[in-house]
Amino acid sequence: MRIKKLFQTEKEYLDYAWTFINFDKNKIWREEDLPKLKPFFDFTKKHCGDSYELSAEERESFEYYTKCKKEYADELFEIRDSISNVRMDELTEFFLLEYINMDCYDVDEDGNEIDEDGNIMPPFSRESLKISEDWKDEMTFPLWFSLPLGTSLPR
Repeated sequence: MRIKKLFQTEKEYLDYAWTFINFDKNKIWREEDLPKLKPFFDFTKKHCGDSYELSAEERESFEYYTKCKKEYADELFEIRDSISNVRMDELTEFFLLEYINMDCYDVDEDGNEIDEDGNIMPPFSRESLKISEDWKDEMTFPLWFSLPLGTSLPR
């Protein structure tokens, strides 16, 4: 996958990076679309590899599936496939972000994750993302970002 995108603001850039870093490969389809997609998904499970005619409800569901796929799912499938073998530290490096420590060494009595120094680790969230100090001065917005992502990460 090659990312070619113009970011108007740092917030827009970090929000986009978050979609990769916090990607849930099991949630491609939007929750609100699932009821309309269900008849087509049920049809494909039931008739996998066989030729059967779609009912009117299944055809309508298939048309909605095609619309959703073009509108947003194709991009999410591409993201999922591109990052399937990419580690978190590689993603943060790719997006020129500060290192995010995800190494939990212990859990305290209140259920907080503890790092190797005994400090409570902050919750992992979109607000955790920050542009690396090494790149902060170089990244002026609007920013044109164009790099390949996947198995051939630039080093």
